[in-house]
Amino acid sequence: MSLAFTLDADIALLFTDSPHAITVGEVTEPCLFDEFDDSVMEGQPGGGQMITIPRATIQTSKFPGIKIGDELSISDGAETRDFVVWNHQRIDDGALTLLFIRPVEEEES
Repeated sequence: MSLAFTLDADIALLFTDSPHAITVGEVTEPCLFDEFDDSVMEGQPGGGQMITIPRATIQTSKFPGIKIGDELSISDGAETRDFVVWNHQRIDDGALTLLFIRPVEEEES
């Protein structure tokens, strides 16, 4: 199935200056990567905790089959980090997808 979106042809311009690239399987494409802090409340009354949530914005048509649980890597040219998709959300007309990702846990020896 081929995905075509209203603004898909213009999406490449969005990623032009991004230093990040995402690799899923054999496909590598530019992406927008960021990490933001959010607070998570645990029970009432009580405090919560601050967590850092990494996320990547990708061109949907370049990764049409991406799904929860897929492994991926993100590189900025100097460092490559491995992640797993834990959720995803299409943006606007679906030409962009926001991936909520978590770092791959290193196995303890």
